Amino acid sequence: ARVPGALVAARPWTVAVCMVMWLGLEWAAVLAYLATLFSTLYKGMPTDLAVVNALHNPLAIAVYFLFYCNYQGDASLRSLRSWGWFALASFVAATVSSFGAFISEFTGTALVGGGTLLEAWLGWVPNAFLLSMLTSAPLIWLFSPTVERIKQRHYRRSLAQPFSQADLLQA
Repeated sequence: ARVPGALVAARPWTVAVCMVMWLGLEWAAVLAYLATLFSTLYKGMPTDLAVVNALHNPLAIAVYFLFYCNYQGDASLRSLRSWGWFALASFVAATVSSFGAFISEFTGTALVGGGTLLEAWLGWVPNAFLLSMLTSAPLIWLFSPTVERIKQRHYRRSLAQPFSQADLLQA
């Protein structure tokens, strides 16, 4: 049994958060869905529930997308304002992602948390938030200039304005 609130490292979540910031929702949502689906199937969740349960992480990743569609600043975490916006997006995304705790708890395949629904939820939200802040944020801060140069060289999308209203309508 896991300790409620203990940080559980989830590499797919970290990578998906970085991908949504750098490449957009499509890339990150597919990764988040497949990683969650395979993880829950491996833990023994019935297939029909796992397919539905796997939607909570792409929805949480979509929170980042929606937050940054409305953000008028640099997404590379180079300012205090940018860090604050990222922290707010991370908290809301962690809360949305916590819907997976309810499904996992009701099916007996809890991935984070303890024996009660409250323990599972209290294990999920801080875990996802801290994971975003302690793993994804430093990676975004560290590698954003390099990713931006690659994108400028090969694509026409800028990290300074990673998302537009047109992207929102296409998604």
